[in-house]
Amino acid sequence: MRARLWFQIWLTFLATTLLAMWLAASVAVAMREEAGAPPVLVAHLTPLFEGDLNAAADQYEVALARFDAAGQRVAGSPGTPHEPPCTAPGMFWSRIGPGIAVGLSNGDLGLVWLDPGHGRRHWTQHGLIMFGALGVVAAGTWLVARRITRRLEHLGKTAAQWEAGNLSVRSNLAGTDEVADLGRRFDAAAERLQDVLNDERRLLAGASHEFRAPLARIRMALELLDDGSSHAAGAKADVGAIDELVAELLATTRGAARALDFRAADLAQLVRDVDPDVSVTGSAYTKVDAALVRRAVRNLLDNARRHGGGVASVHVGERPAHIAVANVGDGPPNHLREAIFTPFFRPEGHGEDAGGTGLGLALVRAVGEAHGGGAAFEVGPPATFVLTLEPTAAADGRGTR
Repeated sequence: MRARLWFQIWLTFLATTLLAMWLAASVAVAMREEAGAPPVLVAHLTPLFEGDLNAAADQYEVALARFDAAGQRVAGSPGTPHEPPCTAPGMFWSRIGPGIAVGLSNGDLGLVWLDPGHGRRHWTQHGLIMFGALGVVAAGTWLVARRITRRLEHLGKTAAQWEAGNLSVRSNLAGTDEVADLGRRFDAAAERLQDVLNDERRLLAGASHEFRAPLARIRMALELLDDGSSHAAGAKADVGAIDELVAELLATTRGAARALDFRAADLAQLVRDVDPDVSVTGSAYTKVDAALVRRAVRNLLDNARRHGGGVASVHVGERPAHIAVANVGDGPPNHLREAIFTPFFRPEGHGEDAGGTGLGLALVRAVGEAHGGGAAFEVGPPATFVLTLEPTAAADGRGTR
C-alpha cells in the first residue's frame, strides 16, 4: 500500500519536531548535570548530614540521603531513592526532583533534594506542555500538508479527465505559489491542445463534407456513361471506396466533436439493432452513447466479414461491460494486436482490393476509450475483438475482456 504524499510530509514534520524536542531536552539535562554546586551552598548543606537525617529533613523541609563510596545507601529520609542518582558532587536530576550532591569528610556522598516531589510535578507539567505542543505542531503540519497535496490531488483528477478525452476541464487552482503556477501551466497547455484538436477536427470534417458532393456527381456521371466494361466497374468501385472513407472520417470527427449522450442501454439489444440476424449470447446493462456503440459494433461485424472469415459469435458480458465479436478465421498475428487499431493500418498482403478504409477498428477503440474502456484483440481460437465500455483495471488502459 503506497503512502499518501500528505501523510509523508506530515510524518516528516512530526518526526523532525520530536527529534528537536528530544535533543533540546538532552542538552538541558546534560548542562544541568555538568553544573557544579556553589561552594557557599555546599558549606551550608554539609552539616545536615552530621546528625539524624530524618530530623534535619523535617526541620528544613528537604529530602536527605547518604551513600557510601560503594554506592550503598547508609541512611535517608522517607521517599528518597535506594540507588544514588549520581556518583560525584554537583547538581543532579532524579525522579523526585533536582538536587545537590556534596562530598562528606569520610568519603560518603550526601544528597539533598531542596524541593522533594518537584520531579513528579515537573514531569507531569512538562509532559502536558510537551504533548500540547506536539498536538499543536501535528495539527499545524497536517493542515499545511493537506493544503499542498489537496491541490495536487485536484490537479491529478483534472489530468485524468484530460486522459479520458475531456480537454474542456480546467484545474483553476488559485494562489501564487508553485503549485498554483503548475496548475495554470497545465490549464494553458490543455487550452492550446484543445484548440489544435478542434481546428483539426473542423478541417477534417469540412474537407470530408466537401468531398461528398463531387463524389455524388462522379457516381452519377459513371452511371450515365456505364458501358458495362471492367473499367467502368472499377471506377465505380473506387468511388465507392472513397465514399466509404469519407463516411468513416465524418463519423469519427462528429463523434469526437459532440458531447456524449450516456443513457442506460441493453448492449445485446444494441447489437441486434445493427444486425437482427446475428446470434448474441450473454447480457449487460450500462450507460452508453447508443449511437456510437452501434457504429462500433457495425465496424466490428464488417471487419469480421471482410477480414476474419465471418462472424462466429457475439458475446455480451459485464464487469466490465463489453461486447466480444469472435471471428471464424484466425485473425491477424499476435504481433499486430495493437497495430491493427492504428488509423489507416493495413496488414501485409491486404491491399486496397481487400476492402475497408483502415479506420474501422480505430473508431472502435475511440468509442471504447470515450466510455472509459477501450478495445483489444485476443488471439484465438477463436480470434476475438473486444469492445470494453467501462473502466477496467488493465494497466495499458486499452480494455480487456
